[in-house]
Amino acid sequence: MKKAFSLIELIIFMGIFSILIFIFTDIFVSALKTKTLEEATASVNQDANFILTKLQYDVNNASSITQPELGATSGSLYMTIDGVGVLYRINAGSLERVVGTEAISLNGYNSTITSLSFRNIGIPEGKSSVKIFLTIESKGKVNNRSEVINLETTAGLR
Repeated sequence: MKKAFSLIELIIFMGIFSILIFIFTDIFVSALKTKTLEEATASVNQDANFILTKLQYDVNNASSITQPELGATSGSLYMTIDGVGVLYRINAGSLERVVGTEAISLNGYNSTITSLSFRNIGIPEGKSSVKIFLTIESKGKVNNRSEVINLETTAGLR
C-alpha cells in the first residue's frame, strides 16, 4: 500500500501555507511603503539643501537685487552677478535658474516646488537682504501623503 496525504492533512497544510503567504505579503508591502517614504524624504531633503545653498551663494555674490524691489515680495528673484542677470522662478513645478536664455532646473524629478517667494528686506542706504520662503513636496506618495518641507531663510549681499 502507498503512503499518501489524507484530505484533512492537505486542507490543514493549505491553510497554514495560506496564512504564511499572507504574512510574508504583508511584510513585503510594508517594506515597499517604507522604502518609498524614505526615498521621498531623502529626495526632498537633498533638493532643499542644494537649492538653499545655490540661492545663498548667488545672493551673497550678487552686486544688486532688482526684483523684488525694496520692501516688496515677489515670486521671482532677479539679481546681477558679475554684470550678468540671474533670475530664479518657478516653471511647471520646477525651480529654474535663468542666465541669459539658458534655464536650468534646480530640483530633481522626484520633487515639486509648490510655493516660492522672495522678500527684499534690505535698507535703502545699505546692502539688500532677501528673505526666501520655499515649499518642496515629493512626487512619491505613501498612504496618499507626500513629504513636504517648508523652508525660510535669509541671504544678503556681501
